[in-house]
Amino acid sequence: MHQEVGRAVWAAILGVGTMALIQAMAFSFVQQIGTDRGFGIQAVTGVLEGTGRALAATPAMLMIGSATGPILGGSLVKSFGYSAIGIAACVFALVAVGLFSQARVREVAVVRAAA
Repeated sequence: MHQEVGRAVWAAILGVGTMALIQAMAFSFVQQIGTDRGFGIQAVTGVLEGTGRALAATPAMLMIGSATGPILGGSLVKSFGYSAIGIAACVFALVAVGLFSQARVREVAVVRAAA
């Protein structure tokens, strides 16, 4: 005997799927949108990586997180309980902010040096 999946569960499933769809759809075209709007390729891809390969690798970046997330989450729950997932999410959010901040600092420094 199986239990019916409720409407809230289906809404969450479809919500997550929709977010992934939006991300894949939008980020696949960021470079092209920027160049079509008159921004140079350097302005769109940034001076971090001028070939566009990093932008094209966005789906792989997401898959790395998607693949490791359940393993890490399961390990955290087994070792520390469900609240550990929330704590880890906050820690990873801070790490992500720090990483993006470093990317921005380096981009500004390179742009200033080129000017």
